[in-house]
Amino acid sequence: MSKLQWNSHRGMAWFSRTVMVLGIAGMMMLGSVLHAQAKCSTIKFKRGAYSASLENGIARGEHACYELEANAGQMMEVIVSSVEQNAVFNLYGPKGGLITSDAANWRGRLAVSGNYKIDVGAMRGGSDYKLTVIIQ
Repeated sequence: MSKLQWNSHRGMAWFSRTVMVLGIAGMMMLGSVLHAQAKCSTIKFKRGAYSASLENGIARGEHACYELEANAGQMMEVIVSSVEQNAVFNLYGPKGGLITSDAANWRGRLAVSGNYKIDVGAMRGGSDYKLTVIIQ
């Protein structure tokens, strides 16, 4: 094999790896953009209430997005329950940072004020679930 052919082969391998890495990075960025643009239902609390519950269902591979406004210093608790115990949620802060993932319940003091997002999904199959959010 001549030196020119070897360099050509090496250059092609480098090009293929670079295209693959850029493709993966692009898909990850697209996933983040799609999450940020997902249409979320707003959770509203009745006047004087500190909790809100809703029941819904999702198909396999789908998720449901909810958002609510909360203030720094408040305690928030999120609980998702389902008959098959396969419903979980991801909780995102106002700046999009992941607070908890694949959880059935979470409780904590909120560090910042703003809109928090809750994405409900299923670990296996679809799920009928009840989502409860408590703010104190």
